Amino acid sequence: MKILAIDQSLSSIGITFFDSKKRAIYFYNFNSHIGSDEPIDRLVYIGYSIYNVVCKHKPEIVSFEDYAFSQLSSSTTKLAELVGFIMGSIIKKCKSIDKVNTLTAAKFLTGSGVRDGKKERVNFYAKKQIDILKQNDFKIFYEELLCVDDVSDSYAIALFILNKINEVPKCLLT
Repeated sequence: MKILAIDQSLSSIGITFFDSKKRAIYFYNFNSHIGSDEPIDRLVYIGYSIYNVVCKHKPEIVSFEDYAFSQLSSSTTKLAELVGFIMGSIIKKCKSIDKVNTLTAAKFLTGSGVRDGKKERVNFYAKKQIDILKQNDFKIFYEELLCVDDVSDSYAIALFILNKINEVPKCLLT
């Protein structure tokens, strides 16, 4: 199964691509402010960057961090705009698009509700599981990671989706 998980924020974006058949995981992270300060230029840069990742890996499922937009503010409007633009950029290249609440994914990864201000717990469990995957002949690919928090959250989202479809690697189930 090929899963692409995206943790988007206004400052950076973390992406995990999980290919269970090839036993490979790719991590991407980029600053969502690179390029112009003009909103449309920034959105085009983000859309193009994610589109390239989707074209390279051809995921079967793409999953986004789902936000609870309970209160309108300038940041929630910008996040909704960002998610819509990303989805519009890749919709024709994806078989399935899903949304996952980051709290739910983090709880699945760590075994407890994590959003208590301690993202380190998500980072710790993600690193621990990635070490287990390496020991079981998974190939791990990444460049310099700008924001480990976003990548750890995208990994938690990917693992949550793998669990949902009963595709979690057996080495992580022990």
